[in-house]
Amino acid sequence: MAKQMKILAAGLGSRWGLYAEYVRSHLDDIKLVGLADANESRLRAYAEEFGVPESACFTDANALFEAGIEADGAVICTMDQLHYTNAMTAMKHGYHLMLEKPVALRAQECVAIRDYANEHGINVVVCHVLRYTPFYQKIKEIIDSGIIGEVCTIQAMERVEYWHMAHSYVRGNWRRSEDGSPMILAKACHDTDILLWLCGKKCKSVSSFGSLKYFGKKDQPEGAADRCLACRYVDDCPYSAKLHYIEEAKKGRRDWPLDVVVKDPTPEALEEALQTSPYGKCVYLCDNDVVDHQILNLWMEDDVAISFTMSSFNTKSGRMINIMATHGNIYADMGDNIITLDVFGKKHEVIDVSKLATEFSGHGGGDDRLFEDFVTLLREGRSQAKTLTDINRSVESHFICLAAEESRIHGGEVVTLP
Repeated sequence: MAKQMKILAAGLGSRWGLYAEYVRSHLDDIKLVGLADANESRLRAYAEEFGVPESACFTDANALFEAGIEADGAVICTMDQLHYTNAMTAMKHGYHLMLEKPVALRAQECVAIRDYANEHGINVVVCHVLRYTPFYQKIKEIIDSGIIGEVCTIQAMERVEYWHMAHSYVRGNWRRSEDGSPMILAKACHDTDILLWLCGKKCKSVSSFGSLKYFGKKDQPEGAADRCLACRYVDDCPYSAKLHYIEEAKKGRRDWPLDVVVKDPTPEALEEALQTSPYGKCVYLCDNDVVDHQILNLWMEDDVAISFTMSSFNTKSGRMINIMATHGNIYADMGDNIITLDVFGKKHEVIDVSKLATEFSGHGGGDDRLFEDFVTLLREGRSQAKTLTDINRSVESHFICLAAEESRIHGGEVVTLP
């Protein structure tokens, strides 16, 4: 029987909740030996479930890493603005990391984490889970086979569902750039990372446009209240907290995003929380400032052109991509799990990704595969286990997003990447 890998977990919110599912089903391989979360009730609940002693539980992640607990690695899922200090503290105490994206909020911080990891032999796996999905792995396989020739142009889009926008980026933790990161980094560094991986080129320059067009006082219906549960439109508004939280709980749901509002999201607990929680505020009266739509233009090595659109005005989530190459093209929709392949002069081919694997939970099946790779890395070392999202590969996506935000702020001017 293989040795259990001892792991610390910092930040026990919704992202950790997805990884906790993997831990629950692999207790022979993984033992949680230390936890940290600012929410004490959530901390106690996970400690009790996984048998972590009180002496190994902390409300501050840095305190956890400084406690000297024997562990093989640490998973960091704290808030974006804490990633840099948490990662540096953990590495200075010798822990290998699985680090939730974004790596950090500034380019120099990303570089500092990368360089420290390389200089001290620390493995840092970044949670760019899309590389691990059967959907994108199949697209990568087709491109690398050479059957469509050399990639020339890529069009990609992330459809952010309208209620997801309201939950995370209007009412939620990622609503303000100064408190976290710009939406293009918080949400779309997944996309810039996957585009880099698919085309296999480095980015030379970036331009971007975007704004917060909606979700302001000017858009509030006449006579609307400050909070959803006291509003005349509570049963009709598409952003109603009652509809998206309480009514979903009445159907038996207890998962994300309901468990972000309260850990045990019963209808009664949600109704109480929404009286005071930011998630119960009118979406037109929040203090949000991140964009609700943005476009990126990337000019890559070897004259490859990429355009990417992120928009929150959608009823359907998922990513779409159209890859145009010298001998054919690929069009794929992750929401439908369908890839269409057209080689010029050949028969049209449709690939049903749902038949390529059996596990598609958590970012299209990426979460479990990423965590499995991390555990293998801890057990076998870098010389044996090659991860897809090593820090050295992942930071370029962040440089692109930060350059894109710089471009957007300055009216779309071109930013050249060093």
